[in-house]
Amino acid sequence: MADEEIMEVAFKRTDGGWIFKAPSPWLVGPAPHYIVNDAQKAAIARRLRRNKAINVAVIVILFLILGFMVARMPEFPLEVAWYVAVPVIIVLVGLGRYVAVRPLVAGLPRTSNRITFSDQVRSGAAYMSLTRSVVFFALFAALALFQPLRIFSIDASGFHVRPTVDASDVVPIAILSAAFGVLVIGLAVQVLAKLKRRGTAE
Repeated sequence: MADEEIMEVAFKRTDGGWIFKAPSPWLVGPAPHYIVNDAQKAAIARRLRRNKAINVAVIVILFLILGFMVARMPEFPLEVAWYVAVPVIIVLVGLGRYVAVRPLVAGLPRTSNRITFSDQVRSGAAYMSLTRSVVFFALFAALALFQPLRIFSIDASGFHVRPTVDASDVVPIAILSAAFGVLVIGLAVQVLAKLKRRGTAE
């Protein structure tokens, strides 16, 4: 089920119910945590599932608009479209999740207990299948390798920035490649752990 993944990473069992890590309106910083019962958990998960579908539609529409702009305006660099799209997507998705669940958590008791990032990573890893982990690993590895290939060429004398690459684009593209690289490392650890568990089970 689509909402099972949401439950895995946003909820954690505790005495008398569940801890729910709610989206923060500020996108960064500590997120509020609430105590919810089974019925509240199910209602929140349904709302998050609906919001997830809306977010996918918004992202597709945004990329279609940007693709149209790039195709119609060759002077509009693809890098600029990417740098514009990513912050807009992050803000829209984050605020959309906050607005979606805000009416459901208003008035609920808060808790000092926390669902940490490592808790969420472990829960997501437990939910994600080996096949899906491998697919995401291959995708992000390709993206991580593609970025340096866009910047550098190599010959007998070493690495060189490609003549078609503007010097101001080198650092942002390198940062993007590093971000994908971090995801690749995390997914590699996840895949290896799943393979080890599978081998132990056999």
